[in-house]
This record gives sequence, C-alpha cells and structure tokens, in this order.
Amino acid sequence: MAYLSHPTCLALLFVALLGFLMLQFQIIALNAIKDHARANANSTVAATSSSLAAKMNAMAADTSADYARDFNAAIARHQQRIDDELFGKWINTTAITLNETVGEFYDGLESGTSSLVL
Repeated sequence: MAYLSHPTCLALLFVALLGFLMLQFQIIALNAIKDHARANANSTVAATSSSLAAKMNAMAADTSADYARDFNAAIARHQQRIDDELFGKWINTTAITLNETVGEFYDGLESGTSSLVL
C-alpha cells in the first residue's frame, strides 16, 4: 500500500486518469461528429436521388412524347397515302353527300315529314 501512495505513483495514476478521461471525451466528440455527418449524408443522398429520379422521369416522358409524335406522324402519312391512292379524292365528296343525306333523313324522321322514300 505504501507503494501506491507514493507521490510518483499518484502522479502516474492522475496522468493515466486524465488520459482516460480525454479518450472518453474524444470518443463522445467523434460520435457526435459521426451522427452529424450521417444525417448530412442521408439528406444529401435523399435530395440527390430525388433530383435524379425527377430528371429521369422527365427524360422518359420527353422520349415517350417524341416517340408518340413520330409514330402518329408516320401513321398520318400512311393514312394519307392510302386515302389518296386507294380511295382517291371521291371519298371526301361521297362521305359529305352521304352524311348530308343521312342527316336529312334523320331530321325528317324526327319531325315526322320525311321527304325520302325507302
């Protein structure tokens, strides 16, 4: 016991306790820094992934719209070619005349004075 109460041993014990306390304070500080860095990293990753997802969705929507526009234009060109080559210009005049006749007949049926004889 006399050895432990010697001033040199007490000084070494005091230095060791101070060192231990300093290590504990450093561990507490590192944990606080780690938690803060983790929170910042999580928010940064969430913001980046949201931004990236929004950009990818916008690019996909633009690409889909371009594809649909081009596809519809191709269908319209083929439809016009079929209308011109297969049916000719008579389809427009025939369709208009037929629609007028059907409209006239229907109006006559509604009014009860149909001038068309079937």
